Amino acid sequence: MIESDGKPSDLGYRFVDVCERTRDCFQGTAKLIFGAAILKNGSMDTFLHYFYKLSERRIKDDPLAFTYVTAGDQIEFDSEEYLGWIKNELATNLNVMNTALLRGGVERRPFQGEFAVLRRFGFVSGFRVGLGLEINWPLIQEYLKFEI
Repeated sequence: MIESDGKPSDLGYRFVDVCERTRDCFQGTAKLIFGAAILKNGSMDTFLHYFYKLSERRIKDDPLAFTYVTAGDQIEFDSEEYLGWIKNELATNLNVMNTALLRGGVERRPFQGEFAVLRRFGFVSGFRVGLGLEINWPLIQEYLKFEI
């Protein structure tokens, strides 16, 4: 939404215009523009597709993959192991992800920044045994249908 010279793109101006007219950037058309831009221009739709396909393949073969049994005999999902596996698959086997060096001397958890944005829009929620990442595909489809 910002050009290389630091000025808003046409989409950026459209977003700012809607925000000024409605005095709200967290609802309605402004939120649709921003969410659609994140999915389409930011390629988060592709990112989520990779998550879905990798999870489906792995968990189909082993529904209890990435789980552990608690002291109370409950089955819990190990999101850290799962995210580490996804990161490795994307970076090593599929070669669609570059792994970044430390930022500010601190190692980030895999996909920490991406999930913050995706959760804010409700595109993803938590993790579930037998599924992996919970992706809200109906909501994503609404945003993808929106013309930006």
